[in-house]
Amino acid sequence: IFSGSGGTMAAVWFRRGVRLHDNPALCRACELGNVIPVFILDPHFVEPHRIGVNQFSFFRQALVDLDEQLRVLGSRLVVLRGEPEKVWQDVFQGKCSFKVSTLLFEKDTSPYSMQRDEKVTALAGKHGVKG
Repeated sequence: IFSGSGGTMAAVWFRRGVRLHDNPALCRACELGNVIPVFILDPHFVEPHRIGVNQFSFFRQALVDLDEQLRVLGSRLVVLRGEPEKVWQDVFQGKCSFKVSTLLFEKDTSPYSMQRDEKVTALAGKHGVKG
């Protein structure tokens, strides 16, 4: 089901919901074929005034656990760093080792997330990437 190489694929952008079970975006991506799981370490969320040491440690462990679950399935979690709009632009422009034909993610209702998602969705559309 999961693949990290060859051809174009559906990217699942993990954000808050870093789990395999009960993940609608992941289920939809699996229906489409090859899946590349992606997490972007967004500098907005790792600023010290936004996240405490314990919370960051807990979330880091959740990412490690997710990667371990993906390895069992023959995949890996791709972790990229930077502002999501810039990171996805690089991906869409072919500056990464994988190509994406579809980008899927769970809805997030915080004001920052809604603005970010709107920008990324528009950028994806501009590059012919489906959502």
